[in-house]
Amino acid sequence: MDYEVIWTDRAFRSFEEICDYLFNFFGEKELEKFINRANSLIETIALDPRIFKKLEGREHVHHGFLHQNTTLFYKVNENEKRVYLLLFWDNRQNPFRLGLEIN
Repeated sequence: MDYEVIWTDRAFRSFEEICDYLFNFFGEKELEKFINRANSLIETIALDPRIFKKLEGREHVHHGFLHQNTTLFYKVNENEKRVYLLLFWDNRQNPFRLGLEIN
């Protein structure tokens, strides 16, 4: 059964930030590849949100690998059959900031 996918404001902003960076430094072709990968990952999550690991210490938060430099964090609500996209994380950032970003 497909889950409804909900983009949080933070997920949308972080996705836009990464897209802007890719376009400015690598061009439209790399941006398109990234967007296609993101769409594919989100479709996979909508089909089975339990496919990726849970984030340690966060019962309903999972993280899926999008690219060597990007991880998608999302929350699953089984009762409502919804997936909330929380954050697209640039893996090159300070990992200590991650806890602050997904609260």
